[in-house]
Amino acid sequence: MRTWATGTSISNSLETGQKHGGPPSARRRPGGFTLLELLVVVLIIGITLGLLIPTLDPGGGRRLEEESRRLAALLRLAAEEAVLEGREYAVELAPDGYRFLWLDARAWQPAQDQLLRPRELPAGMRLEVFFEGQRFDFLSNEEQETHPRLYILSSGEATPAEILLSDEESDLDVRLTVALNGQVRITDRPREE
Repeated sequence: MRTWATGTSISNSLETGQKHGGPPSARRRPGGFTLLELLVVVLIIGITLGLLIPTLDPGGGRRLEEESRRLAALLRLAAEEAVLEGREYAVELAPDGYRFLWLDARAWQPAQDQLLRPRELPAGMRLEVFFEGQRFDFLSNEEQETHPRLYILSSGEATPAEILLSDEESDLDVRLTVALNGQVRITDRPREE
């Protein structure tokens, strides 16, 4: 074992942490954090906040956004299936939900596709329908057996309409605009008081 002039071996110097007499690599580094350690901590905090913040959304905006995207996607799916299958579809709307129908040889039947099953809106969420700018009044039409329908034809055409989704927990409304060519567009805006 090598010894230094003072008689201390390298291994003794490393074990006892002595600063004198050892090579420069055996010295202790100064206190503090490295840049890598700081970046890891910031990354962990960012991931934690990313997971926590969506669950703290008090405005209900996320729930409204999800429901409007779901309805738009289902309308697009029904339009694609109508063209591919050569079958006529309709979506029957109610203030608290909607359901898809298809036309067989005799009458309108509930859609058999699991994705196009009847859906209820979450509690506190409402749906309004506008045809040619005129709001459909669900209250005055309650005595009727049917609700308003948007027709989705095998030609790729659809009933032009606007569907307004609102949530009592959000200060936004989401509007789905269904065009004659079957295209669906989503826009959101502050709620009108």
